[in-house]
Amino acid sequence: MNGAYRVGIDVGGTFTDLVMLDEAGGLRWHKVPTTPRDPTEAVLQGIDQLLAAAQARIEDCRAFVHGAPTGLLTHPGLPGRPGDGPGAALRHLRSLPQLPAAAGPAAAPAGG
Repeated sequence: MNGAYRVGIDVGGTFTDLVMLDEAGGLRWHKVPTTPRDPTEAVLQGIDQLLAAAQARIEDCRAFVHGAPTGLLTHPGLPGRPGDGPGAALRHLRSLPQLPAAAGPAAAPAGG
């Protein structure tokens, strides 16, 4: 089923939400606690659990879309990260493996 799924990830201050869309339009949702010290831990854990529930592999995913609220990236007083600010969050995001950009209509900006 290579390329059968698209995964959306929203990192929030309390929870990281994930949604997976299959080729038939079916949706799966999953939620894990956000890990403020390293938000990538929750992202990777959530992806692993979502794929396991779907009996899918990372190779079956066509695209990943990630979002994070501004507060998570800029708030200097988050537990476990006092004074860390946006630099640390951006370093974490940049450390994620680079995935090829999605092609086709799914990659087009909303309204465009």
